[in-house]
Amino acid sequence: KFIISLNAIPRKDMIHLLMSLYNNSHVIKKENSLSNSINLIKIGGYIVHELIGKGGFGDVYKVSLNGKFFAMKELVLTESAKKVFHKNKSLKFLEENIREIRTWKIMNHPNIVKYYSCFIENDKAYILMEYVDGINLNEYLAEMKDLNSKLKFKDLIRIVIDIICSLSYMHNELGVVYGDLTPNNILLDSKLNIKISDFGLSKTLNEKENISMRYNNSFCLNTSINVNNLNNLDCGINHTNGNTNFVGNILYSSPEIIRGDPISFKSDIWAFGCILYEIIMLRKTFWSDNMLN
Repeated sequence: KFIISLNAIPRKDMIHLLMSLYNNSHVIKKENSLSNSINLIKIGGYIVHELIGKGGFGDVYKVSLNGKFFAMKELVLTESAKKVFHKNKSLKFLEENIREIRTWKIMNHPNIVKYYSCFIENDKAYILMEYVDGINLNEYLAEMKDLNSKLKFKDLIRIVIDIICSLSYMHNELGVVYGDLTPNNILLDSKLNIKISDFGLSKTLNEKENISMRYNNSFCLNTSINVNNLNNLDCGINHTNGNTNFVGNILYSSPEIIRGDPISFKSDIWAFGCILYEIIMLRKTFWSDNMLN
């Protein structure tokens, strides 16, 4: 019946109809995005395929250009930041004023997701990065637990050494504290090669502000997270303890982060220790029904 009805449509209208159907087939709807709920076909010339990650500082999409896939992070900006970027949309200004970009662009290591570029479109900032076709360590460990299986020793050693190498590179060669090492930020490809991603909470040690201030001077906006939702390892905690605020994941946050004291490389080592225990035992290092207490 559909084919018969098409025969009655003039050729000009038929072409218009088919083009409309083709174009609409590329529209990807952003589900539950922190940004405005709108339909997107392209961002900065890149075709948007799907939402692949959500976080307190922005959503991540799988995009493509000329058949090559990338990951694109849309940063959630404060209202004041939008006004500033509206006046100055230069790439240099963006790279100098968003710490995540400033830190990520200097990274060059096989176990760290590659940073490619950044840009502003419609008063929104975007980071273009390497796309890793796989899952994160949190998902991988959950699969092992569901199968009631342990990691093979050679796979365990390989993952652990790769994490150590990436941290050693950041600490010893760049003087950068990652600040948010969790299984969700450790990506695995099909061969169990790891790539560390998301530098939203990273900082260099020559920056004077402590961990409680690490986003107060940035243009990115963190949203409040339900503290009771700690089973979701992608959640961040924005907790007030007296006059101290911290942002991160409490399951992997060292005592100095929770107290609001200045952080150091030891903060990353603490998080690594928590992850190492979790890789071996397939359970959290610390757990309570009331983690904040």
